Amino acid sequence: MLGEDIRTRRIRLQQKKDAAELKSRPSALDCREFHGVDETPPWVYEARREMNRAASSPDASASAENDVALWIERLVIENVTGRFFLGTGIEHFPWLDCQVRESGWAAQVVRVLGADLMFVSHDRKTFISFYEEEYETLFFRATRPNQA
Repeated sequence: MLGEDIRTRRIRLQQKKDAAELKSRPSALDCREFHGVDETPPWVYEARREMNRAASSPDASASAENDVALWIERLVIENVTGRFFLGTGIEHFPWLDCQVRESGWAAQVVRVLGADLMFVSHDRKTFISFYEEEYETLFFRATRPNQA
């Protein structure tokens, strides 16, 4: 349908603008290129589904009164190192290739995206996710299953 095509193009154009703004905002990160869903290993999405289950247990949590951005920054560096793919929440531009420039980058990302964040290591072997709850933020970690 013609109306649907126009709507889809408008949504994609708006998402492109949102993606460009996101890419330019966190100055403590070197934001490079966007990557699509097709470039992300399927196991990442399977792990995310598992993390979203009510019965899943987080690997760690931090209360709301702690400096959550600093905690996120430390866990990202420990688990996926200084270069990673950041989940954007933008349908047509879901992952942004980033390199840490300086400390304080996580506070900038949290200001832009909130504390519900996803990261994939640059080698695509580790996926970590943060979920902001009412009184705490939860951390989950998954690694690529062994390849047979």
